[in-house]
Amino acid sequence: AGSADNPLRIGDFEIECYVLNDKDETRIVAQGSLLEAMGRHKRPYNRSGSELPPILQGKAIGEFVTPEIVKLAQPIAFSVPSGHRASGYNALILPELCEVYLKAEEAGKLPPNQKHVAARAAILVRGLARVGIIALVDEATGYQDARTRRALASILEAYIDKELNAWIQTFPEDF
Repeated sequence: AGSADNPLRIGDFEIECYVLNDKDETRIVAQGSLLEAMGRHKRPYNRSGSELPPILQGKAIGEFVTPEIVKLAQPIAFSVPSGHRASGYNALILPELCEVYLKAEEAGKLPPNQKHVAARAAILVRGLARVGIIALVDEATGYQDARTRRALASILEAYIDKELNAWIQTFPEDF
């Protein structure tokens, strides 16, 4: 289930989402849109000879990658409803990947050209936490049946928009 026409909108970016028809009903995020949401290039860097999945390859984050994250970051090939093949990741990788970048930033390991990834990771983690508690309260109270279909996505979008506005350049650099 899922469609490129109905992505998860987070601020000014979109993440294609799918649910596999497997026994676990695995939630998938499309590779390219996940990387773009993180502020990275939509094709992961693949260092030849590395045993790490391409999404985790990078000197700055290496020491923060655990075996559990490596397992979660294994690319998953799947078919989208149109029948085309796609590549993605278990959706649970999103908060884990954010944590890796946040730990690397906190430890002073990220080079200047990756600091924007850590900034996006912080925004995403905070937004996901807010939506998570709302979803859990809704589930506990039975309200998830009453809320609109995109209510949680709208809450996340509003939070992320507010956070990203702080990063918008207001004046030209030569000002």
